[in-house]
This record gives sequence, structure tokens and C-alpha cells, in this order.
Amino acid sequence: MAAWQVAAAIRETTERLSPAVAAAVPLISSAAPLFEHARRATDGVATLVDNGVAMSREAMPTIHTIAATLNETEKLMRRVAALAAHPVLRLSLGENV
Repeated sequence: MAAWQVAAAIRETTERLSPAVAAAVPLISSAAPLFEHARRATDGVATLVDNGVAMSREAMPTIHTIAATLNETEKLMRRVAALAAHPVLRLSLGENV
């Protein structure tokens, strides 16, 4: 292939692509703010998830303490119910208990 043929092929390719490139440039320019907004939204979601994980880690000891307290309260209520059902205690407190 001669140099003039290569130059002609490049020129023809450029002429055919120019309208498409010219039409795409405004679209690409208008898409830039959209991509920036998407990046900021993604950063915001990442921050939200990170904060949620940190808050969950902080809350876990308290949740475990509450669960243990509820378990102990249940055990205490069972003991009180057993005592209240005991015949000797019922006699000493009276039948209206």
C-alpha cells in the first residue's frame, strides 16, 4: 500500500467519523456531571455503611447486656412464680394470694 493510499484511508476515516465524534462530544460533556453525582452518591453510601457497621459494633455489648438482663429477669420471675405456688407460703400469706 502506497503512502498516498494510507493518507487517503486516514482522511476518509476521519471524514466518516467526524459527525459521530462531533455528536458525541456534547453527550460526553453533559454526562460528566451525572458521573460526578454518581461518584458522590457512591461515596455517601459507603460512608453510611461504614457508620452503620461502627454503630453496630458499639451497640453489640449493650445488646448482650440487655439480653443477659432479660434472661436473669425471666429466671427470677420463674422463681417467684414457684414460690407463690408453694403450699406453705400460700398458707402463711393467706388464701387470697
